Amino acid sequence: MYLFLILLLLSFICNISSAFTAAYSLRLGQRRGQLLSAVLRNVFGIPLLGVSFVLAARRPAPRLFAEVVWVDTVGGLLIIAGAVLILLALVVLRGRSAAPSMTDTLARHGLYAIVRHPLYDGVFCELAGAVLLRPTWPILLSCLLTAGWLVVQARAEEHDLVQRIPGYREYMAQVPRFIPRLRR
Repeated sequence: MYLFLILLLLSFICNISSAFTAAYSLRLGQRRGQLLSAVLRNVFGIPLLGVSFVLAARRPAPRLFAEVVWVDTVGGLLIIAGAVLILLALVVLRGRSAAPSMTDTLARHGLYAIVRHPLYDGVFCELAGAVLLRPTWPILLSCLLTAGWLVVQARAEEHDLVQRIPGYREYMAQVPRFIPRLRR
């Protein structure tokens, strides 16, 4: 009945566990540490997150508000905007996101010159779009929990990035985490 919540929490555990590349690399060696982080995120964490959202969307539940064409349109546009942000961020990272390593370099161009976590900004957009397109309590709960988890995940990853990437601490002082500064 609440399998989607169990899988969602398991995905959070796997994803947060993937944010310790530096610690794993020190203990297991660079290659094994990189592999462990990649497996936790790409084999378990992200797929479990996707499956949990599919199950939440399929769970019978009444709509929280009436279906309105413009709300559905905004929801769809948010999902598309989120996908574009994610794609642009992944282009800059070129695989560093999928398999973080001790040899990673700092990405300071493209969207990463504006915010430190544009991938997560894209996911935030997609979460908002999902709530607008499928406004049920399972989706709303899944989206709220995932948004909260992203904040925790970003902090954990930043702790790891400070250890792995020279200059990351200075980058953190210069570039905001999620919301771009209005003036420079």
